[in-house]
Amino acid sequence: MKALKFLGNRVEDAANAFIDVLKYSDQSVDYPDFKDIEPWPDEIVDMFKDALKDKPFSEISAILMYTQQSSRFDLIAELMLGIGLVEMRHYDKLSDFLQKADPHEQDSVMDIYPKVEIGFSPQSALKIAWNSEIETIGNYKKIMNNLALYSERADYDDVMYLLNKLIADEEHHIKLIKEAMGVDKGTKGVTVNMSQVAIIHKESRDNYISGNSYTWCPCCGKCYILSEEEVVNAIDNDLSVYAECSCGNSFYIETEDEQDNYSEW
Repeated sequence: MKALKFLGNRVEDAANAFIDVLKYSDQSVDYPDFKDIEPWPDEIVDMFKDALKDKPFSEISAILMYTQQSSRFDLIAELMLGIGLVEMRHYDKLSDFLQKADPHEQDSVMDIYPKVEIGFSPQSALKIAWNSEIETIGNYKKIMNNLALYSERADYDDVMYLLNKLIADEEHHIKLIKEAMGVDKGTKGVTVNMSQVAIIHKESRDNYISGNSYTWCPCCGKCYILSEEEVVNAIDNDLSVYAECSCGNSFYIETEDEQDNYSEW
């Protein structure tokens, strides 16, 4: 009976997620139709393959993570399943693109990145999902930078539209995760001991080489040295970065510009 009840709950979660799937995607940005996609150079194809299935930030990894988190944690089940459905759509669109960008590829076996961290509680699951979204956005922006060399191609705009859509959805997922965490003003979410925000100034990016990119823990006041990845995400990509201080508390690192946006949430 317990098994049947569990299955029934999952089916109900899936139905609700399908009904509300539009709220898990940024509807202001559309997918391109891919009518005029021509074969692309191997270096670009390989980057899209990584985004599809070969890396921890890939869409297949996101699908596995969100669906497992939905199954494991009832408190956030519908949210994680809803986001997971959008990631499935991303996977489908990337596959469509690759079939045209690399028409000679005939994979009979799918090599995927197998290790997926899902967390041990709703709080830790949300944190993992947050960081995963940030890493995915960073990878898509890296692909966009590499596409700049091919701006004269007839299908350049379509590929850029695809990446813009993927990024818009992932940024929307971060907003939804923030709401679930109770970070956004006026929301009630899962209680997480990480509502503090530390500010880093954009000029600190130039100081990273000398190890001077730092901020202060808003909980205990200790100096927090940023890693290279944290600097890139916080300053170059204008993303909120999750950090853990040696004092045991957690907080977000944001630029001044990002912090100003809190009044809009």
